[in-house]
Amino acid sequence: MPDLEAVIDEHVRGNDLDVIRTVTVIPSGQTVAEAWLRVDEITPPGTEVFSKHITPTLVAGEGQIEDDGSVDGIAILRFEITHANSLLLDPAGTVAAPKAHPYAIQIKTSGGKIYEFEQGVINCIDEIVVAA
Repeated sequence: MPDLEAVIDEHVRGNDLDVIRTVTVIPSGQTVAEAWLRVDEITPPGTEVFSKHITPTLVAGEGQIEDDGSVDGIAILRFEITHANSLLLDPAGTVAAPKAHPYAIQIKTSGGKIYEFEQGVINCIDEIVVAA
């Protein structure tokens, strides 16, 4: 079943973040061929902040399908949210009231089936920049 109320909590704007997910909704006899993570603004709705596209081949700054599920039907996805991506998030959050950016993760199987298996929010707070 898809997780439609996921939360990535207390992300600090400007920090790197690896989003690692385990996928168990793979149809029998298929593997995960591609996956996407999309992060949006709250307003206006549907305005993309950034997105990531991953395959079984590692691409720095994007991520990788680390396990396509071919052995046990369980896939492992890793999306790399970089410092540059994270700086695009709205800095209007505080620890007491973080800014919630909606996100979604989709997969495409080797059989061409597309599933959105996670929707949620990234709760983002502003960074505190310390002078060097």
